[in-house]
Amino acid sequence: FPVGRRTLSAQFVQRMLFVEPYRDELPAEGVHISHARIAGTLSFAHHAFSRALALDNTTFDGAVFLQNFATTGSLSFEHSTFRKQLDMRSLRSGDVVLQNGSFNGIDLSNASINGVLELDGSTVTNTLSLNEAKVTNNVTMAGLRKVVTIRSVDMRGADIGGRLSMRD
Repeated sequence: FPVGRRTLSAQFVQRMLFVEPYRDELPAEGVHISHARIAGTLSFAHHAFSRALALDNTTFDGAVFLQNFATTGSLSFEHSTFRKQLDMRSLRSGDVVLQNGSFNGIDLSNASINGVLELDGSTVTNTLSLNEAKVTNNVTMAGLRKVVTIRSVDMRGADIGGRLSMRD
């Protein structure tokens, strides 16, 4: 599709992931949406998803709420742009991949990530909060090909089970 035709409403994405019969038709390996624009406020708050979920190379025009969202799979927003806050307070997930993204702010307070948290090459113009978050493996904020820019980081009470890498 031409770029102008890749706009999805937030309501469409929510319906596809959480409402029958659409949810029951999703592939077992998960959902991957790429090169899209999501219009409106996207909320997965207080929902559960039993597959991997990737919304990569996507622009989110509105706020994105994933408070108390639970998934047994990984969650990826690689190369994505968030124009407003990404609220993932009390998220329960496998790996969380936020590499090479542009974020207004990220709140992962009280999140439980069973795997890695990757922010390599990303920009966070406001605060990255990992307050009381638990990550069972590594947290990386390395530059790779780009410089990582995070205005401020709040890691009070964070429990990181692996290595914390904040290079570049």
